[in-house]
Amino acid sequence: MQRSHPHTPVLDYHLITAGIYIGTNQYCQTHFDKRLAKEGITADISLEEERLDAPFGVDFFI
Repeated sequence: MQRSHPHTPVLDYHLITAGIYIGTNQYCQTHFDKRLAKEGITADISLEEERLDAPFGVDFFI
């Protein structure tokens, strides 16, 4: 079965607890998504081992 993929990356995130969200890193390729900034998110913690993205627009990247 062949799956179709969207042409634009999908940003999916969910509130875990006060001030902590978990989600995809698809937005990091070019800039820190404005929707995340509206939520007050100013840091990005990457859990990827092989390919780290350095997002533009965050105060902290770990």
